Amino acid sequence: MSLRVVCCVEAGRLEGEALLLCRSLRRFGGALADSPIVAYRPREGDPLSDETRAALAELDVELIEEVLNVEHSFHPIANKLHAGAHAERSFAEDAIVVLDSDAVFLAEPQLLDLGEGSDGAAAPVGKVSEGTTGPDHDNEPYWRELYALAGVDDPPWIETALRGTRARGYWNSGLVAARRDAGLLGEWLELFARLLAEGRLPPSGRIDNLDQIALALVLSRRPRRIQTLPWSYNYRITRRGRYAGDAGRAELTDLVHVHYMRSFYVEGFLERIDPPFDPDTEPYRWLAPQLPLEPRVVLDDDGSPLTSRRIRRALGDELRRRELELPGDVGEGP
Repeated sequence: MSLRVVCCVEAGRLEGEALLLCRSLRRFGGALADSPIVAYRPREGDPLSDETRAALAELDVELIEEVLNVEHSFHPIANKLHAGAHAERSFAEDAIVVLDSDAVFLAEPQLLDLGEGSDGAAAPVGKVSEGTTGPDHDNEPYWRELYALAGVDDPPWIETALRGTRARGYWNSGLVAARRDAGLLGEWLELFARLLAEGRLPPSGRIDNLDQIALALVLSRRPRRIQTLPWSYNYRITRRGRYAGDAGRAELTDLVHVHYMRSFYVEGFLERIDPPFDPDTEPYRWLAPQLPLEPRVVLDDDGSPLTSRRIRRALGDELRRRELELPGDVGEGP
């Protein structure tokens, strides 16, 4: 099966993320390493640097700069939905893989090469969060309404990646493979737009996971045609010690696709993660010299866990600090 990889890039920190992602696929992708990659800049904004453009060209990554995300331009997560839908209708490969940019491949992603019986593949969510475990869960009425809206008659079940909790079908949207002629990516954008337009936010009131909720509805329409990927895909590295079983002790050589969720901006992150990784492995030796990404974040080693929340707050503070810097200040300019 032929396959095309889709990611998004914008001026700023996403430039480094997208380049690291593309380099990792070219380095560790095995039989899929030479798959065509297209990086989308799908909304208005500052131009990419000349260095990024040259690096993408060197990696043989096609760059599409077309304003696709107009209606949802306030919501950056919508970029990948517009990019995926555009790729689905524009290219000729059998399958499209849509990726969050803050991730790397560390082994050949064989399961993204969809078999004849599969229309799509995605990894389960780490925890239930905005999902539901069934009739006794607080979110169940919300999901029942959405199933009726989307025409889902028999919702499938998954086990969450962290603890193996049984929940109704709910997958992480950071890695989605879809057979192009099945039309999943167009459906995904259409459902997301409808949920947003009708104000169908989850009980938490947060918009952050609405793309993931829309994805769950699309995949639940065809449960027997969807492959749920194992924990080695979309592995949340900041939750390493919280995974149950072997996943909590996995080495980098056990992982196919790592979702690092800002952690690669932290100086010394790989060395400080608990449980520690073996530094004498090929993925570690390849990855370590390329980190931290810019803007680098320095966190005190006070024994506190390097949680996603702590890292997100520190990165936000660093980005705000840089925006406030004026020419002539000590350090880098704006």
